[in-house]
Amino acid sequence: MIKECPKCSQAFNCRNDEIFECHCIYVPVSGEAQKYLAEKYKDCLCNICLREVAAMFSSKLVAQKECCSH
Repeated sequence: MIKECPKCSQAFNCRNDEIFECHCIYVPVSGEAQKYLAEKYKDCLCNICLREVAAMFSSKLVAQKECCSH
């Protein structure tokens, strides 16, 4: 199904009807990122935006670990 990404407005092919063919199953998303996504967006994000959000939270977690490991 063609959807419009609510973050960047680009059209993308969402395969939530066949979840193992959907790009989102292959993007590791932390619990914190999942909460953020659920609060901010009501629909799926395109692959690029989903990866950007996942990376944003991943780097945030790494920074917190580095900060607190001293």
